[in-house]
Amino acid sequence: MLRTYIYNEDKKVWLEEESLLLHDLCAILDEDEKILYIWNGPKSSPERLEKGYNSIESLLSNYPSMGLKLITLKKKIPPQIKKKIDDMLASIESDEVDFLQFTRFSSIKIFFMVSLLIIALSVLSLLNLIRHIDLLNWYGNLVIKPDNYEIWINISKFLIILSLILFIINISIGILENEHQVIVFSAAGIIICIGIILYLNQGIYLFLFQERSNSSFYVIARSDVNLFFITIISAEFIYLIPNTYKLTIFVRRYREYIF
Repeated sequence: MLRTYIYNEDKKVWLEEESLLLHDLCAILDEDEKILYIWNGPKSSPERLEKGYNSIESLLSNYPSMGLKLITLKKKIPPQIKKKIDDMLASIESDEVDFLQFTRFSSIKIFFMVSLLIIALSVLSLLNLIRHIDLLNWYGNLVIKPDNYEIWINISKFLIILSLILFIINISIGILENEHQVIVFSAAGIIICIGIILYLNQGIYLFLFQERSNSSFYVIARSDVNLFFITIISAEFIYLIPNTYKLTIFVRRYREYIF
């Protein structure tokens, strides 16, 4: 009987698992042969292997009476062990070219949280923008107080700035993990966010105020307000759609390492 354990570098413990990533350090116990095989994945590191060895006594202590022999797997792997490794890897393999291969537990968790926050900020931005929007009405004018106008625009800009910071975090993770799709999607998000921020920085010059406007209230053509909404939301959707797709794929493949 074969039992498999994955080394959790963050917690510095060996955990019994039935799925495997290419970055993992795995111990495979052959109870019949009384051998503990150590497999260091091709995307793992010598440092992880050393840390795992330093903690191996905690795993061996679970089988004090077996007198286990410790073998580090290199090129030559026993057939039954190779089959076990292949079966475990098969549980996460995909035919898609963009298969995510994160090598750090911390990167997995940070990327998940940051991507989730980007989606949440986009929803908040939508809710903020629709306060003065009426897409069913493209005629007439919107009357808004200067203070309310300033708050409306500044909240939109603040939410985009937060999104920009989050995209910078994600692109850093993409570079660290050498994950090209994360880099491309995050770079697109950064460029679009900078563009929206520059656009919103126009402040009162975003709209051509109508003749009746004064210091007490602004009069803006309803059609201009609706076009403003469509412009901002369309720009956000350009980065939101691919990043939501990436997050969906990511959660499906790494859910056991996230939760």
